[in-house]
Amino acid sequence: MNIKKIHKQLILIECNDKILIDDESIIFDGGANKGDFIKALHKEGINPIIYAYEPNLKLYYELIKNYESKKVHINKKALNNKVGKTILYIDKNNQSSSTMEGKVGNNYLEDKYQVKSTTIEEEMRLHRLDRIDLLKLNIEGGELVIMENIPDSIYKKINQITIQFHPNKGIENFDMDKVYELEKFILRKGYKFIKKYKHMGRLFVREEILNG
Repeated sequence: MNIKKIHKQLILIECNDKILIDDESIIFDGGANKGDFIKALHKEGINPIIYAYEPNLKLYYELIKNYESKKVHINKKALNNKVGKTILYIDKNNQSSSTMEGKVGNNYLEDKYQVKSTTIEEEMRLHRLDRIDLLKLNIEGGELVIMENIPDSIYKKINQITIQFHPNKGIENFDMDKVYELEKFILRKGYKFIKKYKHMGRLFVREEILNG
């Protein structure tokens, strides 16, 4: 089992002599921010098909400038539990944002504007995808809403999930107890917990992938 640290996230690269993440892989990058995760993948020599989601306008245009290509698709949408519109809250430096009111790190989210929202199911339909090899989520509290609303039929098409939880950020009913509940929820969807990492990170992989 070959686990690599890509920027701040852990991902499973190889298991049972099978390459899981390579240039043909499909990755959803929820909360792409400045593109550090994309940059780290490329630095490792991995050039997968990436669908990056970043509704913060300043960061979105940075991503377009630095990473948009035939294999990296930048989307100005917030991954959420519904297709439509939602409010994006932004810190005073316009560097951190969330669809959840509260704060990111030590920075309170002081500004806000309306953005388009979408679901993983809808994006798979739009792009005619039959699988996601890796779902990476770092969306400052919004992970709870997304994970609880993914249909079982879509979970079966997501091979691994690397996620950073953000409890206790002023988000109602999202504390460490809820994190533990959500971990158990993901396991019931057919995943195995692989490893914890910094910043409340967790790596989950579908059991059939591990059983080879």
